[in-house]
Amino acid sequence: MPSDSSQTTRNWRVAVIGSGPAGMYAAEALLKRGAAVDVFEKEFAPFGLVRYGVAPDHQKIKRTQAVFERTLNDPALRLFTSVEIGRDLHVEQLRDHYDQVLVALGCPSARDLEIPGERLENSVSATDLVNWYNGHPRFVTAAPSLRTQRVVVVGMGNVAIDVARILLREPADLASTDISSSALDTLRHSQVREVILLARRGPNQAAFEEKEVRELAALPGIVVCTDGYTSRRKTPKSIFLSSFPRASATPLEHKRVVFHFCMSPKEVLGTTSVQGVRVERNTLVESAARMKAVGTGKFSEIECGLLVRAVGYHGVAVPGIPFCDATGTVPNAEGRVLDRQDGEVVRGMYVTGWAKRGPTGLIGTNKSCAQETVALMESDLDQVGPLRDEQDIKQLLGEKVRYLSKEDWNQLNAWELSEGKRLGTARRKILSHAEALAVLDH
Repeated sequence: MPSDSSQTTRNWRVAVIGSGPAGMYAAEALLKRGAAVDVFEKEFAPFGLVRYGVAPDHQKIKRTQAVFERTLNDPALRLFTSVEIGRDLHVEQLRDHYDQVLVALGCPSARDLEIPGERLENSVSATDLVNWYNGHPRFVTAAPSLRTQRVVVVGMGNVAIDVARILLREPADLASTDISSSALDTLRHSQVREVILLARRGPNQAAFEEKEVRELAALPGIVVCTDGYTSRRKTPKSIFLSSFPRASATPLEHKRVVFHFCMSPKEVLGTTSVQGVRVERNTLVESAARMKAVGTGKFSEIECGLLVRAVGYHGVAVPGIPFCDATGTVPNAEGRVLDRQDGEVVRGMYVTGWAKRGPTGLIGTNKSCAQETVALMESDLDQVGPLRDEQDIKQLLGEKVRYLSKEDWNQLNAWELSEGKRLGTARRKILSHAEALAVLDH
């Protein structure tokens, strides 16, 4: 339910940078405590990872958007999309106009493998690939070439499973989702028959959730199998994986996903485009209560035409916001931003979500994380400044950028859903700021 707008008479104004799960859960917590909230988003559409990161065939998870819609429509919240902090507005301007600034930027980039050949054509991050098939405005034209029978995905988390599933499942099964129409057309012409998932450690250390693999294995026409190291220590995960056949015993006439354990990529092969990957077999050694992958010096090559790295996310520095490149996060003490790692608190600036703790946890994990930071923000309210003119930000933006409001987004959202219904899909996504303006001006 929307908060009682009379609560905002306590004169507490907060700028939230980012409208993904972290930002929206924080906005919800702030509104409940009586703050007036302005949310700033770089893209024209809000909701970040829910809109652009969740696989299109996971529509149930995408329904989290309905929760954020209710928060968005609280009368004490304003939305400014197509506004890039550090370009269209500077952080210092936000600090001048708000009592507090909350950073909720997530980790929009991807970790590198840091091996030779990684920048060859058709060597891509899972982050970019997921953004592409989800219709992210900055990745609409980032289609990989799928004129290859084999894809190698480095990593074995849920995102790696998503990538394998989307690349191999029948495009007709995706047609009713909110997948990008251009991505769906590319998948219809795909030649991919096999996806090999590489993990540097063994089955017991694999990061995926079992239910994700069960969903993959249940798809018709796709065989799941294993290769490489076989765990001798019985755990629920290793027992589960042992239920799948070995790759050597799997017929090639079906599409297949191969879970290949104890294998590290050492070089991406090719001249201009990916032709394969050189890998080293690992052995597992127990170290500091965990299993460590140690190279054996035994190398081999896997032929493939597309390499996808799915080894984690990394934050991106924004002018005016302290940033630690080593961790990919904003340095902080339980949510209070620090000017450097182990440095001094930056007065009135806070952080939540992946930018605070790193890319860990599920979408819902951001709720408790946001609540913790917001509790700190309220405890610091002795720092609240004078009454401010809420029109100042609009005037600043009006001189620089055509921003969109929550009323604009509600109109765009209704159009996407209406067009989706007409086409028999979950929604028909708008793919650019220019297209959004065309819909609004129609």
